[in-house]
Amino acid sequence: MCRSSAGWAARHWPQHPQERPRTRSSRRVTSTATRSLAAWKNRDHGRNLDLARSVSADPAADMPARSAGQLAVQTVSHQLINHSKQLHYKQLSSGSSADAAWLERRPELVHLERCLRLYLGALAGLPDAADLDMLPDAKGDLVLVRPGLAVPLSLHRGSPHEAVILRAVPEFGAGKREAFSFVTVRSGEEDWFAQLRLVFSCTDKEGAEHRCAFVHWFCHAEEGELPMQRLQWATTASASGAIIPWYDVIDICSIVRPVLLQKDPTEDDKYYFNKYVGR
Repeated sequence: MCRSSAGWAARHWPQHPQERPRTRSSRRVTSTATRSLAAWKNRDHGRNLDLARSVSADPAADMPARSAGQLAVQTVSHQLINHSKQLHYKQLSSGSSADAAWLERRPELVHLERCLRLYLGALAGLPDAADLDMLPDAKGDLVLVRPGLAVPLSLHRGSPHEAVILRAVPEFGAGKREAFSFVTVRSGEEDWFAQLRLVFSCTDKEGAEHRCAFVHWFCHAEEGELPMQRLQWATTASASGAIIPWYDVIDICSIVRPVLLQKDPTEDDKYYFNKYVGR
């Protein structure tokens, strides 16, 4: 069963100083922007189209993803890829070396315990608390990590649903490149931008199963030279008041679709939303 994301959204975004990452209109291209766009295409366009294909098509050998895609179309519902690895997330946040390999490619997983317990607490109607011990936890301090999920999409009004595979893995395909899908996430009537960093399932202490994604949020950045919406990584304040990257745990059913975000050709920490690809 899908759970609404409105709970965690209402708890966090209204207090955040950065503007929510919603879509907005484009502006006219200048000659400088045209030159930047040409350079951008030469540098990144082929690579990004390849990444777009990696989240919208299943390689023939990727049978678990193919099966999840077929089930997603049949049931018109989000489906996790049926392949999992166990992760004891408390060992990550405590600095234990038992699961250190997880942190080599995804050091942000030190925030997983905090975000998961905040998520479970929000579902239980509990207020945020600086002391994590006051919030619910997953059974056995364990999550089952999946390589991704299948989302059913109708690309045009009235057209049949197709399965789109979204991934969150540090290595994918023959080239063993990382594949962390960029997505839009629905909260109420708004869509926000995020990157999938982990897809997993877990069971809470009451026996209820949760299908979740650990995401890194985007927020609006100042307008750049290109006529597209510009984004940057969002930050938030920790319990100690320090500014940290903004990660969250969400229900997979709040994920709407993949999007193509391309790096700014002049600033590597900024991205442009290409609304003409992947719609």
